[in-house]
Amino acid sequence: MDYVQRLAGEAGVDPGDTEAVVRFDRAREGVMPQSKPDNRFS
Repeated sequence: MDYVQRLAGEAGVDPGDTEAVVRFDRAREGVMPQSKPDNRFS
């Protein structure tokens, strides 16, 4: 989640606010959110 926190901080989101970082991560276009497991290949 450190990577997403850094991206969120660069986008103006408080990286210390976990809920805000998760919302930011879910809103990113074209990527699978880091906060959800990817079970497509299991």
